[in-house]
This record gives sequence, C-alpha cells and structure tokens, in this order.
Amino acid sequence: MSTLIEKLTEEKRRNPRINSNISVQLIRPTGEKLNAVSSNISLCGCQVRVTDPLPVSEKLAIHLLAPKDCLESYENQNAIAIQAQVMRSEKERNYNVCGLRFAEHSEEQQFQLKAIFQAFGDAYEYHSDR
Repeated sequence: MSTLIEKLTEEKRRNPRINSNISVQLIRPTGEKLNAVSSNISLCGCQVRVTDPLPVSEKLAIHLLAPKDCLESYENQNAIAIQAQVMRSEKERNYNVCGLRFAEHSEEQQFQLKAIFQAFGDAYEYHSDR
C-alpha cells in the first residue's frame, strides 16, 4: 500500500482524510469526558459528532482507538492521546459536528495516526510534486 496519494487541484487541506467511524473520547479542560464518533480523520485533525455543542477555540484532549484485527487487540490497546482545538462547531440533525485541529504531536503519536490509515488501507500524505 502506498502512503502517498495524488492531491486534487481544488483540495485545500494539507493532508488526505479518510472517512471513518472511529470511537473517540474527548476530555474537556474541566475533566468532563465526552464520547464521540469521528466522521473523518487526517494527520492534522478530525471531524467528530458529539451530543452537546463544543465552543470554537476550546482546547481539549482526544483519545482515539485504532482499528484492530480482533476484538481482544482492540480492547487491550492504549488509546492515542492528542491535544486538539475546536475549529468549527455546527448543529446537524440530532448531533453537533465539530472540526478539531490536532496540536503539535510526538513522532510516536504521528506513527500511531499513520497506523489508522494503514488499517483502512488509505494514504496519509499527498505527493509533494504539486
């Protein structure tokens, strides 16, 4: 599987996104934990669906569980924990959709995010020739 994909001319994002329904947990500065589901994810952010609205600019922690081949591996893994900021928050139907931008993260966290793309068989970077 290639880790690179061709960037479409009209694409403005820095990294490709994959449509995914990954279970995530958001931890607010107050310590409140919210369960959410990602709609899509990239190496620099994700879109999540939550029950309650989140204010734009709020900083929080996001914990992601990567897809695994078996339930035991999935349940026994350590969550990928990344700091993020709410960039967009909108009401859609019965839930709120929030765009999160990941803060700077370590090489290990980057490796873990790339593993999510590999689990889905998708590329996580654009070709650099554009």
